[in-house]
Amino acid sequence: MAKLVLKINYDRAYPSRFQHDYYILEELRKQFQRMIKDHFTGRPDAILLDYGCGSMPYRKFFEPHVEQYVGIDLPTAHERFKTEANFYIDEEGRVPDIPDNHADFLFSSMVLEHVYEPAIYLDECYRMLKPGGIALVSTLGNWIYHATPDDYWRWMAPGLRRELETAGFEVLELDGIMGMLSISAQFLQDGLRDKLPKFLRPYFIFVLQGLVQLADMPYGPYSNNRDAAAYTFVVRKPLTEETTETSPTTEEEDES
Repeated sequence: MAKLVLKINYDRAYPSRFQHDYYILEELRKQFQRMIKDHFTGRPDAILLDYGCGSMPYRKFFEPHVEQYVGIDLPTAHERFKTEANFYIDEEGRVPDIPDNHADFLFSSMVLEHVYEPAIYLDECYRMLKPGGIALVSTLGNWIYHATPDDYWRWMAPGLRRELETAGFEVLELDGIMGMLSISAQFLQDGLRDKLPKFLRPYFIFVLQGLVQLADMPYGPYSNNRDAAAYTFVVRKPLTEETTETSPTTEEEDES
């Protein structure tokens, strides 16, 4: 009997229900679309940096709201993601070709967990943004190891908030994606799928992703901020304090 094998084209922005991470990617896109509407509109002349851009799967959602969409990645990203970034990260984790205070917006999706030195990465985010600039950052909480090219970090929400505030950012918004029941169903799927014959895996994933979605229904929009599979943050680089001219002192006025 011939085996029915599905060929799945992996898509981050509009995932197939046969993808192992379908539900989290669906929720992530919805979060991005809402946050773009709330924080990234009304600046048609803006410059946006996609820092760790990969294949730029979310570019289509930002481009109507900005003038320039600029991709930044590792020099090896072209081979892996089949795309050309505009600028590249050097061996020290810096982006030397982007000047200080350059961009109005910055976007970083699921990059921070892969960065060897998160403090340097966030320092570059801060440096490249203009004062008052906005960044949308997402990274993982409870999730399996995945190397692209490697996987170093997981955060709880308070720890990630501290990292961002230590870098100088003001946290405007924090949202978790997937609560504990949903995460448990996801881990059940990920623990079993590689034990199955390859032709069965897409069908198994289809069923389990439905369970993942069902298991997330009891959670409200903010009830999973403590324990979540992923987090999205909107942060702002503070405005530079303006120097104000002081009025003459009484002694100066007396001398005039």
